[in-house]
Amino acid sequence: MRLIYGLILSLCLTACATVPVNDKLDGSKPAEKITSFQGRLLVFSPKHRFQVLIGWKADLHQGYARLTHAASGRVMELRWQGEHLSMRNNQVAIPQWRTVDEKQWQELGIVLPPWRLAKILHHQMPQSLHSNDGKLWKGKMNGGVIQLQWKQNYHFLSIMDITHGRKAILRMNP
Repeated sequence: MRLIYGLILSLCLTACATVPVNDKLDGSKPAEKITSFQGRLLVFSPKHRFQVLIGWKADLHQGYARLTHAASGRVMELRWQGEHLSMRNNQVAIPQWRTVDEKQWQELGIVLPPWRLAKILHHQMPQSLHSNDGKLWKGKMNGGVIQLQWKQNYHFLSIMDITHGRKAILRMNP
């Protein structure tokens, strides 16, 4: 069960509002908004270190993510519409979608929900995070210090919750 919550945690370590990031990769071509990808999610926390495959499809209003831990065979699916999150996993007797409310994900250590990650992938950065170069963002969110590094041209997003010693690295396959 901790693995499931760790997966959710790693996916949800980001938040956003509407501060656009630099929309140019090389100064001439606007950066793409990422709505779907396949990739790997690496999670480092004081108690856990693991890697999962991730399939992501989301816009600014709804989304779906499938996380697969190859070593254990565990598959967890998340779906959301607006700010309503549901999840299911294949390690229970009857896999069913169940709603996860804000209080539950906060108790599990989830910093922020996946709909906010979708906003980052649409170039909308958190108002509470600040950057000098448009690539490294730092600030306070939900009572913790967050550092986010976005390298779109390398399909790389690193999220660090400095307060709680957690880090997630998302590598998207181009």
